[in-house]
Amino acid sequence: LPIFFWVKDVRRAPPQESASLERYTRGLIASLKRARQIPGLIRFLVSRFFIVDAMETVILFMSVYLIRAAGYSGTARVGLGLDEVTFYLIVATFFTVLGSYLWGILTNRHGPLIMMSWAVALWLVAFAGFIFTSHKILIYLWGSVAGIGLGGIWTADRPLLINLVGAPEKLGEFFGLYALSGRLAAVIGPIIWGTIVYLFEPWGVIRYKLAIAALFLMMSIGLLILRKVPDVR
Repeated sequence: LPIFFWVKDVRRAPPQESASLERYTRGLIASLKRARQIPGLIRFLVSRFFIVDAMETVILFMSVYLIRAAGYSGTARVGLGLDEVTFYLIVATFFTVLGSYLWGILTNRHGPLIMMSWAVALWLVAFAGFIFTSHKILIYLWGSVAGIGLGGIWTADRPLLINLVGAPEKLGEFFGLYALSGRLAAVIGPIIWGTIVYLFEPWGVIRYKLAIAALFLMMSIGLLILRKVPDVR
């Protein structure tokens, strides 16, 4: 609200060239060519695609997983008028906030590349837990671990991009590519999840474990690619 009321917009002349798919395609190709000139930037964007793909997909389908595979109820009350699924998501969100704060401190101390790698490692631990255990208490544990990893990735990946780019005047362009990798991940991940759940429908609960396993594989690929990104500070 303070920004809305007191920060004034700077009026600029509209661009002379009209917007078109061809123009945006040329701009995207040019940005990718410039990104190739920055060591590690393309590798970081590709690794982030796999990491965010797995991360955002499990966030999107977590409620479904809890009800269909972990025995949680979307109607049974557990206190404060909340159902089991809502209460679980609140707990996971609390650990996301906690993880963001802690990862901010650790990122300043050890650098964003190292801390992002550790955050991805936490996600792999959580995925393995979801695959091999079904006890409700343990599911809370894995959700908390994933929440800390989620806060860690969101805290470390932006500073990592800033460090790789270096030049402040180029940040807008490459944050555009950063956002594009996230948008692509938001499409591909649900397709993979839905395909696995559909194809293995006769397997019952196991199909959800297989979907989590596919996300585990994607996150692992992202971590392997991330390890080759230079540690620039």
